[in-house]
Amino acid sequence: MALVSAFFDLPRLLRLRAALTDLDPSAPPRGRSIAGPGDPRLRRLAVFPGSFNPLTNAHAALADLALSSGRVDALVYLLASRTVDKERVEGASLADRLLCLVEFLHGRPREGVLLVNRGLYVDQADLMRRLMPSVDDLWFVVGYDKIVQIFDHRYYEDRDAALDRLFTLASFLVSPRAPHRPEDLDTFLTRSANRRYADRVLPLALPTEFQRLSSTRVRAAAALTGPSTQDVPAIVGRFIQETGAYAGPTRDLAGEDVDGYAIRERLIDAAERGGLPALSAAAFRAAIDRLIQPDDDGRRRRAALRRGDVLVATEERLEQTP
Repeated sequence: MALVSAFFDLPRLLRLRAALTDLDPSAPPRGRSIAGPGDPRLRRLAVFPGSFNPLTNAHAALADLALSSGRVDALVYLLASRTVDKERVEGASLADRLLCLVEFLHGRPREGVLLVNRGLYVDQADLMRRLMPSVDDLWFVVGYDKIVQIFDHRYYEDRDAALDRLFTLASFLVSPRAPHRPEDLDTFLTRSANRRYADRVLPLALPTEFQRLSSTRVRAAAALTGPSTQDVPAIVGRFIQETGAYAGPTRDLAGEDVDGYAIRERLIDAAERGGLPALSAAAFRAAIDRLIQPDDDGRRRRAALRRGDVLVATEERLEQTP
């Protein structure tokens, strides 16, 4: 029950939102550790950047590969408050993705979660060096599409200068996923513009069963057929089922669309503004359950929420109007 109630822990969700607000992308470069590993003596560290929308079994397998490579002692999942090419937030909120990552890491002491306000890898590498000065060997864990993006001149005013700095700060463990093959990575690195950095880029062989698994596929499947948990870690599957994230709206008895996840987010917004008390997890979930009911009571509550009458919408007993 504790794992399920984490998704409705309103004070905790508000703290995660506050951390995101504090790391405004327009502010100077900053980072914040959200969870372990926390060893100040770490010498060899893997950094796994991503949007994790949602975290999948392929992400988990790639993290395990990095940790078993013999090149690192710990790994941190890195979530940026601004992600290059993914600025528009869709699917699960950033706060929920942080929550899922932290919950996933229970029992995984060599892994942690870091939040930063920079999306470019060179900026992230510089931040990591400042946040963890004990680290000698810093490795980014990425897919093939990301290493291509890293070498793309469009993201830099001076590509070579930026890459010189990046590869001075960090190296890369790269997983060539389908439809790309390991030889595609070799070919890419032999190009004249990339060859000078090839010795700082090493492959990770992701097992075949994860080659085509992506967050995009999980989101699309959830929107079409409802939540499926076979492609995500158990805790993420529980999050998807309990919150309705990634699922499309349902219809109530009068044909009105009901988006349970959007309602949950709207209530968190209200709590953030002070318009809703910091309810217990049980009370918060009960309030959402009342709002998503397909009957007349649920419809009246949703109407109150749209008017901004949050306390009326969430109260235990709603008086019927004539």
